[in-house]
Amino acid sequence: MFCKFSLCIIAVLFGIVGIPTTASAGAPLTMALGETSSPPPGFVVFCMRHMGDCKGDAPALSKVEYTDKRLAELTRVQTEINHQIRYRSEAGNDWDYATDGSGDCNRYALGKRRALIAAGWNPEDLLLTVAVTETNEAHLVLVVPTTAGDLVLDSRFQNVVLWSNLPYRWVMRQSQINSLRWNKIETAPLLTASAAAPTDAVVIH
Repeated sequence: MFCKFSLCIIAVLFGIVGIPTTASAGAPLTMALGETSSPPPGFVVFCMRHMGDCKGDAPALSKVEYTDKRLAELTRVQTEINHQIRYRSEAGNDWDYATDGSGDCNRYALGKRRALIAAGWNPEDLLLTVAVTETNEAHLVLVVPTTAGDLVLDSRFQNVVLWSNLPYRWVMRQSQINSLRWNKIETAPLLTASAAAPTDAVVIH
Protein backbone atom coordinates (compact mmCIF):
# COMPACT_ATOMS: atom_id res chain seq x y z
CA MET A 1 0.00 0.00 0.00
CA PHE A 2 1.28 3.49 -0.84
CA CYS A 3 1.49 6.55 1.36
CA LYS A 4 0.63 5.57 4.93
CA PHE A 5 1.73 8.50 7.08
CA SER A 6 3.38 8.48 10.51
CA LEU A 7 3.51 12.15 11.41
CA CYS A 8 4.84 11.79 14.92
CA ILE A 9 8.00 10.08 13.64
CA ILE A 10 8.45 12.68 10.90
CA ALA A 11 8.10 15.53 13.38
CA VAL A 12 10.65 13.98 15.73
CA LEU A 13 13.13 13.44 12.90
CA PHE A 14 12.92 16.88 11.36
CA GLY A 15 11.27 19.49 13.56
CA ILE A 16 9.20 22.24 11.98
CA VAL A 17 10.84 24.75 9.78
CA GLY A 18 11.64 23.86 6.00
CA ILE A 19 13.86 21.47 4.01
CA PRO A 20 16.51 23.30 1.98
CA THR A 21 16.80 22.77 -1.76
CA THR A 22 20.60 22.79 -1.42
CA ALA A 23 22.52 19.60 -0.65
CA SER A 24 24.02 18.69 2.69
CA ALA A 25 27.80 18.35 2.67
CA GLY A 26 28.79 15.35 0.55
CA ALA A 27 25.21 14.56 -0.49
CA PRO A 28 24.72 13.68 -4.19
CA LEU A 29 22.82 16.18 -6.31
CA THR A 30 21.39 13.62 -8.73
CA MET A 31 20.04 10.10 -8.54
CA ALA A 32 22.17 7.30 -9.97
CA LEU A 33 19.95 5.30 -12.30
CA GLY A 34 20.40 1.58 -12.88
CA GLU A 35 18.84 -1.09 -15.04
CA THR A 36 15.33 -1.05 -16.44
CA SER A 37 12.62 -2.13 -14.02
CA SER A 38 9.04 -3.25 -14.46
CA PRO A 39 6.74 -0.25 -13.90
CA PRO A 40 4.56 -0.16 -10.78
CA PRO A 41 1.18 -1.86 -11.33
CA GLY A 42 -0.63 1.34 -10.45
CA PHE A 43 1.18 3.16 -13.23
CA VAL A 44 0.17 0.51 -15.78
CA VAL A 45 -3.49 0.86 -14.81
CA PHE A 46 -3.24 4.66 -14.87
CA CYS A 47 -1.81 4.60 -18.40
CA MET A 48 -4.60 2.31 -19.58
CA ARG A 49 -7.03 5.00 -18.43
CA HIS A 50 -5.00 8.04 -19.51
CA MET A 51 -2.61 6.96 -22.27
CA GLY A 52 -2.29 10.53 -23.50
CA ASP A 53 -0.91 11.55 -20.11
CA CYS A 54 1.76 8.84 -20.21
CA LYS A 55 3.50 10.20 -23.30
CA GLY A 56 6.71 12.18 -23.05
CA ASP A 57 9.99 10.90 -24.47
CA ALA A 58 13.35 12.65 -24.79
CA PRO A 59 16.15 11.76 -27.23
CA ALA A 60 18.62 11.72 -24.33
CA LEU A 61 18.82 12.37 -20.60
CA SER A 62 18.55 16.08 -19.90
CA LYS A 63 18.21 18.57 -17.05
CA VAL A 64 16.02 21.61 -16.67
CA GLU A 65 18.01 24.84 -16.37
CA TYR A 66 17.65 25.89 -12.73
CA THR A 67 16.47 29.50 -12.34
CA ASP A 68 14.59 31.45 -9.69
CA LYS A 69 11.60 31.56 -12.05
CA ARG A 70 11.63 27.79 -12.50
CA LEU A 71 11.85 27.21 -8.75
CA ALA A 72 8.98 29.64 -8.20
CA GLU A 73 6.83 27.69 -10.69
CA LEU A 74 7.59 24.41 -8.97
CA THR A 75 6.90 25.94 -5.56
CA ARG A 76 3.58 27.37 -6.73
CA VAL A 77 2.35 24.00 -8.03
CA GLN A 78 3.70 22.19 -4.98
CA THR A 79 1.80 24.54 -2.67
CA GLU A 80 -1.41 24.62 -4.69
CA ILE A 81 -1.79 20.86 -5.11
CA ASN A 82 -0.81 20.11 -1.52
CA HIS A 83 -3.60 22.41 -0.38
CA GLN A 84 -6.17 21.44 -3.00
CA ILE A 85 -6.10 17.72 -2.20
CA ARG A 86 -7.23 16.39 1.16
CA TYR A 87 -5.17 13.38 2.20
CA ARG A 88 -7.07 10.09 2.36
CA SER A 89 -5.43 6.70 2.70
CA GLU A 90 -6.41 4.26 -0.04
CA ALA A 91 -6.10 0.50 -0.30
CA GLY A 92 -4.19 -1.05 -3.17
CA ASN A 93 -2.38 0.76 -5.98
CA ASP A 94 -5.16 2.67 -7.69
CA TRP A 95 -3.29 5.55 -9.35
CA ASP A 96 -5.51 8.30 -10.74
CA TYR A 97 -6.32 11.98 -10.45
CA ALA A 98 -8.05 13.39 -7.37
CA THR A 99 -11.41 13.94 -9.06
CA ASP A 100 -13.17 14.27 -5.68
CA GLY A 101 -10.47 16.47 -4.11
CA SER A 102 -8.98 13.75 -1.93
CA GLY A 103 -6.57 10.84 -2.15
CA ASP A 104 -3.14 9.55 -1.27
CA CYS A 105 0.36 10.37 -2.55
CA ASN A 106 -0.41 9.05 -6.04
CA ARG A 107 -3.08 11.71 -6.54
CA TYR A 108 -0.72 14.46 -5.40
CA ALA A 109 2.14 13.41 -7.67
CA LEU A 110 -0.08 12.93 -10.73
CA GLY A 111 -1.86 16.22 -10.10
CA LYS A 112 1.42 18.12 -9.87
CA ARG A 113 2.68 16.57 -13.07
CA ARG A 114 -0.50 17.49 -14.92
CA ALA A 115 -0.46 21.06 -13.55
CA LEU A 116 3.16 21.62 -14.61
CA ILE A 117 2.50 20.24 -18.10
CA ALA A 118 -0.44 22.66 -18.37
CA ALA A 119 1.97 25.45 -17.36
CA GLY A 120 4.28 24.57 -20.27
CA TRP A 121 6.77 22.14 -18.75
CA ASN A 122 7.98 19.21 -20.85
CA PRO A 123 6.47 15.88 -19.73
CA GLU A 124 9.87 14.16 -19.97
CA ASP A 125 11.21 16.50 -17.26
CA LEU A 126 8.47 15.49 -14.78
CA LEU A 127 9.25 12.02 -13.51
CA LEU A 128 7.10 9.91 -11.22
CA THR A 129 9.35 8.25 -8.65
CA VAL A 130 8.80 5.51 -6.06
CA ALA A 131 10.48 5.56 -2.67
CA VAL A 132 10.13 3.81 0.67
CA THR A 133 9.70 6.08 3.67
CA GLU A 134 11.43 5.87 7.04
CA THR A 135 8.35 3.97 8.29
CA ASN A 136 8.73 1.38 5.48
CA GLU A 137 5.76 2.58 3.43
CA ALA A 138 5.79 2.84 -0.37
CA HIS A 139 5.49 6.47 -1.47
CA LEU A 140 5.11 8.27 -4.81
CA VAL A 141 6.59 11.70 -5.54
CA LEU A 142 7.35 13.86 -8.57
CA VAL A 143 11.04 14.44 -9.41
CA VAL A 144 12.37 17.19 -11.67
CA PRO A 145 16.00 16.77 -12.82
CA THR A 146 17.60 20.25 -12.86
CA THR A 147 21.08 21.67 -13.25
CA ALA A 148 21.02 22.27 -9.48
CA GLY A 149 20.07 18.66 -8.70
CA ASP A 150 17.03 16.39 -8.68
CA LEU A 151 14.21 18.33 -7.00
CA VAL A 152 11.24 16.59 -5.38
CA LEU A 153 7.64 17.68 -5.07
CA ASP A 154 6.37 15.63 -2.15
CA SER A 155 2.90 15.51 -0.61
CA ARG A 156 4.39 15.05 2.86
CA PHE A 157 6.29 18.31 2.94
CA GLN A 158 5.58 21.92 2.20
CA ASN A 159 8.69 22.87 0.24
CA VAL A 160 10.34 21.68 -2.97
CA VAL A 161 13.18 19.47 -1.74
CA LEU A 162 16.51 18.17 -3.04
CA TRP A 163 16.12 14.38 -3.25
CA SER A 164 19.13 13.57 -1.04
CA ASN A 165 17.70 15.66 1.82
CA LEU A 166 14.75 13.33 2.23
CA PRO A 167 14.73 10.31 4.61
CA TYR A 168 13.82 7.79 1.91
CA ARG A 169 15.13 4.63 0.31
CA TRP A 170 14.73 5.35 -3.38
CA VAL A 171 13.43 2.48 -5.51
CA MET A 172 12.63 3.39 -9.14
CA ARG A 173 12.00 6.35 -11.42
CA GLN A 174 10.15 6.93 -14.66
CA SER A 175 12.53 7.09 -17.65
CA GLN A 176 13.12 10.35 -19.53
CA ILE A 177 13.92 8.41 -22.71
CA ASN A 178 10.69 6.40 -22.68
CA SER A 179 8.04 7.50 -20.20
CA LEU A 180 6.42 4.04 -20.21
CA ARG A 181 9.63 2.51 -18.86
CA TRP A 182 11.15 2.79 -15.40
CA ASN A 183 14.70 2.51 -14.04
CA LYS A 184 15.92 1.28 -10.70
CA ILE A 185 17.63 3.89 -8.52
CA GLU A 186 21.06 2.83 -7.30
CA THR A 187 21.39 4.07 -3.74
CA ALA A 188 22.47 2.52 -0.48
CA PRO A 189 19.79 0.42 1.25
CA LEU A 190 19.73 2.86 4.17
CA LEU A 191 18.03 6.26 4.32
CA THR A 192 19.59 8.81 2.01
CA ALA A 193 19.42 11.59 4.58
CA SER A 194 20.62 11.10 8.14
CA ALA A 195 17.96 11.49 10.81
CA ALA A 196 20.42 13.76 12.61
CA ALA A 197 20.94 16.06 9.62
CA PRO A 198 19.44 19.58 9.91
CA THR A 199 16.97 19.10 7.05
CA ASP A 200 14.19 21.08 8.73
CA ALA A 201 11.06 19.60 7.16
CA VAL A 202 7.56 20.98 7.36
CA VAL A 203 4.90 18.30 7.70
CA ILE A 204 1.62 19.45 6.19
CA HIS A 205 -0.73 16.50 6.78
